Amino acid sequence: MIVKISQHLKNIERKEEKSTVNMTLTDINNNTAEQRNMAKISFTFKETLQQAVKEGRITIGGYQCAKQMQGKSDRFAFCVFPEQTTDDAMTSIERILLEAYCREHRIRIVRVDNSKNLGKLFCKIANKRYNRENDYNCVLVEKSRNSISLDEVLFMESHRQAMKADPWHVTEIPS
Repeated sequence: MIVKISQHLKNIERKEEKSTVNMTLTDINNNTAEQRNMAKISFTFKETLQQAVKEGRITIGGYQCAKQMQGKSDRFAFCVFPEQTTDDAMTSIERILLEAYCREHRIRIVRVDNSKNLGKLFCKIANKRYNRENDYNCVLVEKSRNSISLDEVLFMESHRQAMKADPWHVTEIPS
C-alpha cells in the first residue's frame, strides 16, 4: 500500500512538472525589468502629455493634425495613434495616410491601447469633462519651444528601446 501511494505521488509530481512553466531567476528578473520599463513608459508618457497640454503643443483629431503637419514636419516630437477600434473606412484611410506621413517625415509614432482612455486622459489633464464625440484617433505633439523636460527625454528613450524590442509596441495609458 505504501509503495502504491509513493508511486502515485511520483506520478502526480511528474504531471505537475510537465504542466508548470519552468522559470529561471533570469526569466523572472527580465519579466520584472520589462514591467518596470512599461510602467516608466506609461508614467513618462502621461507627464510628457501634461507638459505639452500646459504649453499648448497638442493637436487633437485626424483632420486638425493633417492641417498642422503641412510643410512643418520638423516641429513635431511624436504622433499618438490608438489601437484601431473602428470599422469606419474613412477613419482607417485617414489613419493609414497620417501614419505614412509620419514615417516619411520621421515623426515618431506612439501607439496607445485605445482612444477612449486617451480621451479620458486628456480630459483629466485639462480638467474637462470627457466627450466621446471628440476625435482622439490622432494626437500630434509638437517639440518643446523652450527646453525639453526630463520626462520627455525619458519617455522618448524608453519608447525607443521598447520599439527596438517590439516594433508594434503599444503604450498603456495610465489611469
